[in-house]
Amino acid sequence: MSVVFPGSAAAARISHYRIERELGRGGQAVVYLARDERLDRRVALKVLRESGPATGAALRRFRREVRVASRLRHPGICPVYDAGREEDVRWIAMPVLEGETLAARLRRTIEMPSGDRCVRLEDGARPEGRAGVRRAVHLAEQVARALHAAHEAGVVHRDVKPSNLMVTRDGGPVLMDFGVARDEEAWARVTWTGELLGTPSYMSPEQVQGGRLDRRTDVWSLAVTLFETLTLRCPFQATSREGLCEAILTREPPDPRRLNPLVSRDLAAVLRAALDKDPDRRYQTALDFADDLCRVREGRPIRARPAGPALRLSRWARRNPVVAGGLAAVVLLLAGGLAVSLGALQRTRASLLEERDALERATAARDRAVRLEGDARAALADYEQLADTHLLQTLLREAEELWPAWPARVPAMDAWLERGREVARRLPLHREALRALEARARPHPGRAGGGFEDVRDQWRHDVLAPFVEALDGFADPRNARRSLREVELRKELASTIHARSVEAGRESWERAARAVAEDPRTRGLRLLPEMGLVPLGPDPASGLQEFCDVQTGDPVRRDPATGRIHLQEETGLVLVLLPAGTLRMGSQGRDPTEANYVPDADRSEGPVHEVRLAPFLLSKYEMTWAQWRRLAGEPPGGTEGPAPARSAPPVTPLHPVTSVSWERCVAVLGRAGLELPTEAQWEYACRAGTGTRFWTGEDLASLSDAAHHADRSSPGPGVGPLFHPVPVARLRPNPFGLHDVCGNVQEWCRDVPGRYDLFPHRAGDGLLETPEGPGKAVRGSSFRSPSVRARSSWRELRDPRSAHDFIGVRPARRIEKE
Repeated sequence: MSVVFPGSAAAARISHYRIERELGRGGQAVVYLARDERLDRRVALKVLRESGPATGAALRRFRREVRVASRLRHPGICPVYDAGREEDVRWIAMPVLEGETLAARLRRTIEMPSGDRCVRLEDGARPEGRAGVRRAVHLAEQVARALHAAHEAGVVHRDVKPSNLMVTRDGGPVLMDFGVARDEEAWARVTWTGELLGTPSYMSPEQVQGGRLDRRTDVWSLAVTLFETLTLRCPFQATSREGLCEAILTREPPDPRRLNPLVSRDLAAVLRAALDKDPDRRYQTALDFADDLCRVREGRPIRARPAGPALRLSRWARRNPVVAGGLAAVVLLLAGGLAVSLGALQRTRASLLEERDALERATAARDRAVRLEGDARAALADYEQLADTHLLQTLLREAEELWPAWPARVPAMDAWLERGREVARRLPLHREALRALEARARPHPGRAGGGFEDVRDQWRHDVLAPFVEALDGFADPRNARRSLREVELRKELASTIHARSVEAGRESWERAARAVAEDPRTRGLRLLPEMGLVPLGPDPASGLQEFCDVQTGDPVRRDPATGRIHLQEETGLVLVLLPAGTLRMGSQGRDPTEANYVPDADRSEGPVHEVRLAPFLLSKYEMTWAQWRRLAGEPPGGTEGPAPARSAPPVTPLHPVTSVSWERCVAVLGRAGLELPTEAQWEYACRAGTGTRFWTGEDLASLSDAAHHADRSSPGPGVGPLFHPVPVARLRPNPFGLHDVCGNVQEWCRDVPGRYDLFPHRAGDGLLETPEGPGKAVRGSSFRSPSVRARSSWRELRDPRSAHDFIGVRPARRIEKE
């Protein structure tokens, strides 16, 4: 097949690609926008620039990019569709990415000085502020996870920089240009020649020295890129290539907080760890780097630690060998002088004639010894304070792992409490040290509370003051959040939960097991006692067995006359045992005679298909604010309580919890052995055996008293105010006894939503086996949605990090089997 380039008389094409226009060009290749005439799609066609046979270096790089990129599969890595050669012209077909490179975005950023601060404006007039820092951190975190996927596939990129990062229109980054990447499989079959590849400003020290490279090189380059995004300059700069290489090898990177005051202390520590010149002290994987960036973004303790005094002293000595040698000589000289003085004292004692001179020398030696002893005590106090600071941070991090509160975790909780009480006992000593330090402070115009003449005292104060404040809250018996008291309460729950649920409810568990065995819907299921659950008996309408989770509140009782449950603020979650069954999932709008016909069905809701589900437990109501606070130890979003939406009446503890992200829901529910339902489980529970548009019927009028929406066509009189959810249990339940599934707030699901005709459902829980993507599924309708979205098959995609006042959570729990 002939190759015809743009500008010729014939149509512009290469192989089966028709070229439409040029997108850009570099030193080695030209990128065209082209139409794939076989598959009828637009592609970016990268063509190697050459007038004759390709040069050796360019051709090797081109082949390497094809070989490496074609085997990587990750949403953050630009894939290769096709590659080939036509009459000595080599090309690669890739997807067309809508967006701009990070380098182009940085070029559009304006830097304006304002005193000693830096005001950063984007698009000419809009300040980024703290939101811009968070976006930069999130962008680097996503790139780090993409790099980790490449590293796990045996590929080191070796040229991570802003111009190789495409920021798409939805804000997600895509890593490009694997032309200089190192393929571990191919690398093992050739002789290494010390080839220096990459962009100098982003090269790691080992890359500059021509050493053997691994995944930690990409961690360095990504850290340089993040530094530049935050401060608009690279950490190492020079007027020549040689000067730049020397700076990378010998100088420490500047503190990014001096260039951008909005950079937090934790983020600066993460950058220092990623830019450590010793690869063994750097993040060992890009995933470790990404996890610490995520902790910075969420305000959790980071794993990176600043360099200790000994390491900083060693680095300073390497940078200043002459001064360090002089100081060492002075120290040795002083030590030698002290030894000589002491020896002279011993000799002069034998001579009465030299008694006066000996006394003077002994006094001088004593003064020097006292000073040395004082320095030693200060150094010991600094070490003890730093050790306790590290211990407190470790304890707070480990406390997040002491879940669920089962009896098996009691020994680990005891060990944690012993270490926690030990550091709490030293709080008076640290308080006294802080008071003594602050007594030496002097008025300082730039510091609240004064400053210190001695820089060592200033450093001690900067470390000790926040540590004493944190330790004071940690040891406070009235504080039940991130404290000793919190773990003591958790241990008390773990020690009594078996007795409160399994032992105390032995008779009710036996009755529930017999009822399950006799019920045709659950026949064949052998119900075993579940720790943390108390049987409540069957719902009077549905006949399904229900249970109370005592980890989330007090057990609830049924009304003896009606069998109904009366919820209180202290009530725990009520879980309904849903039987195994086959779900006809989804909707279709083509054939009214077929199952699950919905005239306005969305394409994402089809095709209709069957999913076989095992029995599981699902909350009868949406989780309330009170239940969330008891389990999470804090209100959603860090607020002091429910925040009313618009101009609505006050929100009560029995309103559904909102403003909780998918990620936070997974973390908090995991504390009690709970989880989010899958999309299949949610739709199965919502339909409750129905196949109509809504579980209430086909028309909107059937939703009366069963749903609450933004239009007033469905709620009945007195249901609740517009633009605000109503308390749980106010709306009519479905045949399974579940409330609010038609509409009150939307509910998170576990799946990454995908097409039903492309991905299978996992056996048992029906999880849609899609690859990880940027969004998570949201089901149901809310008080902000129109009534038509109350249909059982409606599904949406949301950012798992986002939190909205119209999205809540309905917890699920797996059934333990023998």
